[in-house]
Amino acid sequence: MWILILRVAGLEPLEFFVKPGDTTIGRGTGCDIVISDPSASREHVMITYDEIGDVATLHDLESTNGTYINQSKVEAPYRLLADDRIRIGSSLIISKRFDSGEPIKEPSGSATYTRDLLLQAVDYHAVLMYEVAQQLNSVVEIDEALRKVSTLMKIAMGADQCIVVLAKQFDELTEIEIPTSIAKKVIYSKTAIISPDSSEGGADSRSSDSALLLRVHSALCVPVVLNNDLVGIIYLDKRKEKTRKFDRDDLHLAIAISHQAALTIHRMNLMEQLREELKVRQVLQRFVSPKETEYLLKDVVTVGQLPGLSNESASVLFTDIVNSTGLAEKLGPTKFGEMLDTFYLMLTEIVFKYQGIIRYQGDGVIATFLSQGDLAHTAKIAVQAGLEILKYVASSPESFDIGVTINSGEVVAGYVGNAERVEFTVLGDIVNVAHGMQQYARPNRLVIGKGTVDNLNIGRSKNIRQLEPIQVKNRQEQVEIFEIVR
Repeated sequence: MWILILRVAGLEPLEFFVKPGDTTIGRGTGCDIVISDPSASREHVMITYDEIGDVATLHDLESTNGTYINQSKVEAPYRLLADDRIRIGSSLIISKRFDSGEPIKEPSGSATYTRDLLLQAVDYHAVLMYEVAQQLNSVVEIDEALRKVSTLMKIAMGADQCIVVLAKQFDELTEIEIPTSIAKKVIYSKTAIISPDSSEGGADSRSSDSALLLRVHSALCVPVVLNNDLVGIIYLDKRKEKTRKFDRDDLHLAIAISHQAALTIHRMNLMEQLREELKVRQVLQRFVSPKETEYLLKDVVTVGQLPGLSNESASVLFTDIVNSTGLAEKLGPTKFGEMLDTFYLMLTEIVFKYQGIIRYQGDGVIATFLSQGDLAHTAKIAVQAGLEILKYVASSPESFDIGVTINSGEVVAGYVGNAERVEFTVLGDIVNVAHGMQQYARPNRLVIGKGTVDNLNIGRSKNIRQLEPIQVKNRQEQVEIFEIVR
């Protein structure tokens, strides 16, 4: 007895018993088996079945695009063998032979997932895999991808149910309607299982498993593997008793599609990672230079988060507009807003130029220049940034005054927040002193602390003028301050 199983991408498999005599296959409606494939001729092939000798012979009927059996083009009449794979265009026909008078064996067993098994599975179903890949490659969301995989497999396998379980859901197996004993065996041994007996679950088998398996006519479960890592499992079952049970060919097809699923899940994960990076990048670029942004994103990629608060050496620069309230009243809200936007833009460009990190505060900013082991260099570039800021204000068409202060030393600095909202924070006495010096830097002066002077290594330079010590709020000792003379 011969059975032909027709598999076409996007359609459920169809089964045909080969009748004694001639069976025609083609695109024409008068054929015994009609294939709606543009590559098929109206009468493409004919199978002649000799019932007495139990021999089936395939003849290509001078088809336009040819007939292929086991990847070889048919050039002469071919005697079919069990499990031959006949390809007409993108349609695949698998021949099945059963000895007459013998009961059909119940398909069951398992196969360890290996590279060779995968290659064999993909090779068997290369044409179908091309169609599956075409459909999955257009998917851009993980949930949509899982639904697509489930639908494709359910149709391709003629299953009543298909469930894709990701690795992160393995702890929730009892809440998913699949036999946990089967799922665990697939997970722990990376074994593909077909139509197992419920007793195979052993001690792990639960009463709920038994109840579920009683309703199942045939079951199949395969691992989803990428680079030897298990990223999920796919479970399928049939519940209608008169349907054909899953067989070895179904197992190969499930493994081949599971590989496409693994590639799709991997692509989705990469896309999600890129989306998260983009979110962080968009936030970081508001206050971090492009170079610093790329550096920080490495932390996001490797550890999944930005560096937290830690002890650092840095130079901290404060600047704000003198009497911004009076200036806003004088200019009006629209013109003052435009001036403030221009001021912020200028400050950002200068701070980023010297690889600083900027944080906006009302009508001014705080810029942090992390030393990365060279505080002398950091003090120097902070002063250069301060001088450029003052130079811009002096040439601005709008008449306003600012003050610029810089202090250098040990701080606590880092990033706080999440992908949607991130802030750079800098804390410590150095910061408090820099802020406290603001009132002595007005108008349009650059005042620096002793920590900055010590790291500039310029000795008694005529460009540095020491001012009277000051008292900073909430600090007991007075602070030495200096002015950069321009």
